[in-house]
Amino acid sequence: MLRSTITYNVAKESLCDYQDIAKLTKRGVERVCFTGKTDPESIEINKANSNIFSPRTEVMPENVQLTCEIFDFNKHKMGGKIAVPAGQVVPQGEYNFELIGDQDIASYVEAILRTEVRLNCLQEIGANPFGTSNVLKLQVVNIVK
Repeated sequence: MLRSTITYNVAKESLCDYQDIAKLTKRGVERVCFTGKTDPESIEINKANSNIFSPRTEVMPENVQLTCEIFDFNKHKMGGKIAVPAGQVVPQGEYNFELIGDQDIASYVEAILRTEVRLNCLQEIGANPFGTSNVLKLQVVNIVK
């Protein structure tokens, strides 16, 4: 039982790393292979199997209002990063976000100067191989004035 718990924890902690490696196959890397010095078993990630690490996503239909801090915004990508403090509908953490629709970006650039802003968002939820789901990205409907 202890060995399976350790294996589970290692797998859970390394999922993000495997997802990053799998993304390399979308950028032109044909395959990434891990082998041990004495063990003939190997792990290979290639274009054919890289999607195993990409969670299916679902956008939740109801708006959530978050009080957060916008600390990065890219006007060309129409999105950025926000920090959500504890005690809200979305768990504490840093999240990527993108704007929905044709919004005025000036208010988002200005919001970077503030330590707190309220946003109406839709949560993009993704399942992972461990049977849980988490917020992968936030889709921002608007800034609450």
